[in-house]
Amino acid sequence: VVAGMVLLCAASVAVAQETSQQRIMDAVMQVYADELKKNPNDFAVLYSRANQYFVNGDYKSALDDVNAALRVTTRDDMDVLVDEYVLRSKIYNATGQPALALADLQEANRLNPSSSEVLTMLAEAYYKTEDYSNARNCYLSLYRRNNINYMAILGLARAEVKLNNAGQAEEYANQAVELYPAENAVYIGRAEVLQMLGRDREAAQDLIMALSISSSDNLALSRLISF
Repeated sequence: VVAGMVLLCAASVAVAQETSQQRIMDAVMQVYADELKKNPNDFAVLYSRANQYFVNGDYKSALDDVNAALRVTTRDDMDVLVDEYVLRSKIYNATGQPALALADLQEANRLNPSSSEVLTMLAEAYYKTEDYSNARNCYLSLYRRNNINYMAILGLARAEVKLNNAGQAEEYANQAVELYPAENAVYIGRAEVLQMLGRDREAAQDLIMALSISSSDNLALSRLISF
């Protein structure tokens, strides 16, 4: 009986918290609506609401708002314009449209070529659309900007595998581990490269190493289980 009462109490608290969060969200969305009634072309509000819709998983409404924002944002507000293209690329990725996501990231990179964050996303977009040569070029640019960026190094390794440069791929993957021997993510990354090369035993050893560094690493555990 006591256990049942505890469970009931916990459920009641959870429902109350969910209701409270929903009330807050409703209030926030109402503020956005009120602001857009005053100025339907307020691109900053449109972008902010689009981002909130995206976080909420309402991709259609998010796309409608970011498209509206893009129509009225000028190059005088370049940072916002870039953010809008990046957000729309995320929406396209979430809705299974990688080619459209790539096009938006290309534009974001053209508008702000100095952004390493945008360039990283562009590299991944090229990789996802199987344009491995351009993916390698983007990762190489990131590497030249920061030659200890292990995400760029591991990205280069993956791209080299796809371009049939196994030796270069392994060299990059090893470099990442040598730079960060206490970082579990580099072992997971090298494991991915080794598995792509058909060296499952070595890949499994890297995943075990990642778990020895961080036993709570769910990604390493799930990949190890999948062998």
